[in-house]
Amino acid sequence: MTAGKGLRGRSRGFTLVELIVVIVILGILAVTAAPKFMNLQGDAKRASLEGVAGAMRGAASMIYGKSLIAGKTSANSGWICMSGSAATSCTGSESDAVKIRLGYPDASADGIIRAVDIDAVAAGSSDADSHDFVYRVKTWESGLRQILVGFDASSVPDSYQDSAASSGSYNDKCFLFYDTPSISGVDGVDSTSGPRILIFSGGC
Repeated sequence: MTAGKGLRGRSRGFTLVELIVVIVILGILAVTAAPKFMNLQGDAKRASLEGVAGAMRGAASMIYGKSLIAGKTSANSGWICMSGSAATSCTGSESDAVKIRLGYPDASADGIIRAVDIDAVAAGSSDADSHDFVYRVKTWESGLRQILVGFDASSVPDSYQDSAASSGSYNDKCFLFYDTPSISGVDGVDSTSGPRILIFSGGC
């Protein structure tokens, strides 16, 4: 009985001071840790763009190899089949055909989007919210085409220009830029070494 009374005597609740200390500690943790948790979505978007960029580089390299073997690296337009039909006889009617420009996947839905096989639709599509990515395609007077891929229409600009990138105009955007080589590039820049792939994640 004495032992029982001793145990009951030691059991008690938290004092007001202890509760205040716990609340203060929780408040400090919330202030320091919350921003890190809140930025997880942005980190995930950046990682997704990096993943797509890597897939694009791999697809571009593989398709250029096929185009080189098929003798299709000098034409401004053409088709390369990913598997099925022989590369030399591939046409746009094949289900696995990828549109190419100078041997690389074209900056279009039939080109690089099909090559990497991501779930993406045009930014203006009514069902854009039900897809992983949206894209915008811009064709310049020189014939150069570029594609910009992001997560929603508001984070993807209408087009990409080097001068706008230099001025920081895309710092609040979250998108990936891809273009194919051309004889006469954007802003007078010639590009024959393969597609450019750039990521802008300031607004992710």
